[in-house]
Formats: sequence, structure tokens, C-alpha cells
Amino acid sequence: MRTPGLLICLVSLCGTAAAVDPVPIAAFAQLLRHENVRISPDGAYLATDSLSAGRRSLLLMRLVDRHTVDVVPREHDEVVAFHWVNARRLLYTVGTKLPGVEQPVPTGELFFVNADGSDRALLFGARAGRFDAGTHIKKLRPEKASATLLDALRRDERNILVWSAGSRRVSGAGEHAVWRMDVVDGARKRLFVSPLRYPAGFLADPAGVVRFAYGSNADNIYKVLYRGGGRRGWQVVFDGNAAGGRAEPLAYAADGKTVYWRCQPEGKAGGVCRWSADARELQPVWSSREVESDRLLLDFDGHTLAGVVAEPGKPALTVIDRNAAVVEVLRTLLPRFP
Repeated sequence: MRTPGLLICLVSLCGTAAAVDPVPIAAFAQLLRHENVRISPDGAYLATDSLSAGRRSLLLMRLVDRHTVDVVPREHDEVVAFHWVNARRLLYTVGTKLPGVEQPVPTGELFFVNADGSDRALLFGARAGRFDAGTHIKKLRPEKASATLLDALRRDERNILVWSAGSRRVSGAGEHAVWRMDVVDGARKRLFVSPLRYPAGFLADPAGVVRFAYGSNADNIYKVLYRGGGRRGWQVVFDGNAAGGRAEPLAYAADGKTVYWRCQPEGKAGGVCRWSADARELQPVWSSREVESDRLLLDFDGHTLAGVVAEPGKPALTVIDRNAAVVEVLRTLLPRFP
């Protein structure tokens, strides 16, 4: 369920409402109290980052009675990002403020908490195992490594996909690997080592099979690799040295075959393209002479492309599918904003 992204997008698009009284200049220097809002997949809980005493924590709300729980990071950390991994559990990451750096620097650790604030656990990172997270947690070994969420695996309530850098459980210094990780006890199974030395990211299909890897090797040439079925292995489907520009697979469509990419059509500053393993051509569905796409607006199924958000001076939404349910909700909510 993508309602949170929709609401954030709506607020961004409607943020130019006229004001009766002039807004004090000091107001523009204030930090946002809440930057991100995400609703649980079943719509029962809401999660948002909350600014208090100069630090961001994670605020959880049960919508039926508006009961809230504040999850405050330990020591001097603050919440950097968070994601629902199933209807009742979240993953969140934290960062540390360093002298001379405006934004918190992510620690690379993975924290988890239930929607009601219970069962908090640090399941990956340099401090894993330091904090008592419950008797069901197996003994975790601290690792001086970082991990990033790759896919929440909608069809699997217990596991997610993550990719790590610097893990001692991977042979070869500096190698990156993709893992299936249990969101309750932190157990991990390595799926494969990255085919690229310096990956920028990966993309899994709707079944949870990682099909794309993009980044570079020691030659610093950007590439996108694709892996289909069978024993064909990884194949280069975009070579930055030959094609010029940069392209990046973003999301699978509902059919499980079409993939939406961030692309750069000829003569354009940026665009969004459609790609399939059969045709292997980037076909533009949106483009701009001024800016690159900022993000995709997906329908509630998490796959159907409803629109593209870009910022040519201010946030703007281009609707791609006018019949998408998320667009209908936008039409309903829009009149409520002046």
C-alpha cells in the first residue's frame, strides 16, 4: 500500500497555497517536524519520523484509537529512514551527527520494531548483539559492515532482501553480497556475491528474484546487468561507455515482465522508459527538457505506474494512468487543500 508516498506527494504539490498573512522569514529556517509518513500495508498503523530536541525519532500510531509510541534511537543517533517490511513490523536505519556535517551519517545498521513499539532489535551492524532485544533472538555477531534494504518481499511476511558491503562472511575484501534476512531473529542466507565491484543498487522482480545489478567495476564504467532464467548468468544490457548518459532500472510493472527505468532520451535532460527482457530497448513514457525524474508514483499494488514526480522549480506530478486508484484518491483529496 503506497498511501504514504501519495500523501507526501500531495502535500508537496499543494504547498504553494496562498496565505492571508505574510510568512515570517524565520519559518523557512525551521526544520520540518515530520518529513516522511508511511501507512502499514493493511492500513492499521502509521509511521513517521518525528523531530524532538534536535533529534529525529520514529513515531508509531495505531489509527483506530490514535495511540502512539515513540521509538528513540540509543546514544546520540537519530532515525534516517524507515520502511514497512510487513503489516506489523518496520525496518529503520539511524545516523550519527558528525562535526561539520549537516545531515546524520548513516551507520549502516538495520534496526527492527513492531508496529506497537514492541520487540525492538538491532539485527545487523557493528553493534548487533549489544542490546538485549528479547529471548527469541539468536546470538548475533557484530560486523563492521553496512547493509541496505533491497526488497521487502511482499509475498513473504518473515524475510526481506538486503545487500551488504564489507561483511566478513563474504570472501574478498570490499565485496558486496545479497542476502535473504529474517526480520525477527536476523538469520541470513547469502544468495550471491555482486557481479559488480562497486554496485549502486539491485532490483528484484515481483517474485523476489534479483534480476538487475547496476554500478561499475574497477574501470569506473557504469553498467546495468540483467540475469534471466536458466544458466545464462549476468548479461550487460546497458553500457554507459557505449550508450552515453545513464540509465537505472527502478521498478517492475504489474505484468512482471515490463521494467520502468530512469533514462535519458536523446535531446532530453531526463525521462522514464519502459523496458522488457524480450525487446531490450528503452522506450520513453515520460521525458523532460529541464529536469530528471525525482520518483515514480506507483499505484497501491506497488507495480502499476500512475505518474512521475519531477521538480522543474517546484514539485510537479505528471499523471501516466488516469484510471489508477491512487490518482482517484488524489482527485478526492486535492479539493481539501486551498
